[in-house]
Amino acid sequence: MQQEEFKFPDEIENTDKNQADTPELEIKIEDDTPPEDRGRKPLPKEIVDELDKDDLEEYSEKVKKRLGQMKKVWHDERREKERVAREKDEALRFAQTQFEENRVSSSALGWAKGPTSKRSPRRLPGNLPRPRSA
Repeated sequence: MQQEEFKFPDEIENTDKNQADTPELEIKIEDDTPPEDRGRKPLPKEIVDELDKDDLEEYSEKVKKRLGQMKKVWHDERREKERVAREKDEALRFAQTQFEENRVSSSALGWAKGPTSKRSPRRLPGNLPRPRSA
């Protein structure tokens, strides 16, 4: 004789019901590039490689210092953009996790409320029948 294993309501996979009850999380991605910079192409790879290989030997000390400062500003801006992108990704991941936890909690709460509302009211001390007088 084979016994069926008991599953709690949150373990039962009812995809049709879950999909119908779950509101879709809408994510809109906006291009925040300034209008004057949209559609611009980056420098060709050959030029970028040439600039990276340049050891600045033929420039004066003042120019070398200035180019070093400009390169540092460029790297700082790149690091900041990367930090913002990481924060955005983490915020999105967190929001999706919270949304899913909220959905699971709501469905569990709905399941917990369901059977109790269908039960007949129990007799409470105030609802007990009065004793008959003799």
